[in-house]
Amino acid sequence: MDEEWHYRKIVDPDGKIYSLTYVESLLRQYQCEENTIRAYYAEAHQDNLSKGSILAGRDYISLKYTGLGLLLGSPYYRADMSEAERKMAFHQETALLLGGSIALGDPYALASSGGPINIKDADRIAHHAARDRIDELINEYKKANGIV
Repeated sequence: MDEEWHYRKIVDPDGKIYSLTYVESLLRQYQCEENTIRAYYAEAHQDNLSKGSILAGRDYISLKYTGLGLLLGSPYYRADMSEAERKMAFHQETALLLGGSIALGDPYALASSGGPINIKDADRIAHHAARDRIDELINEYKKANGIV
């Protein structure tokens, strides 16, 4: 253990490489989640954009997902979705239409990929990536210095 610690201190004396690798891993995981969500809503987003204006697109989204669509008997109203799913779709599609931030952790958009990221799993994966990077640097150091 002391030898391992010694080499870790040589290749990453201030812990910056470990920290950077950890953060980059987390970022990649959440970017992947965001990409999956955007892909899930891509077709609906294009449909919303096709309404001619931002205002018309927003009205269309409202008719699909809110009680107004139900009350007016809109043919666009998504009765096939649960209330929670309609709320999420309303938020996500509105954010996409207006250029805002989508919500990560969307269980509906992420269902096919295993669901939203679990913070404990994301942390474990990021720590593993950071340890692997440091181990790689140690191996390179040992090889370069003829230590085996």
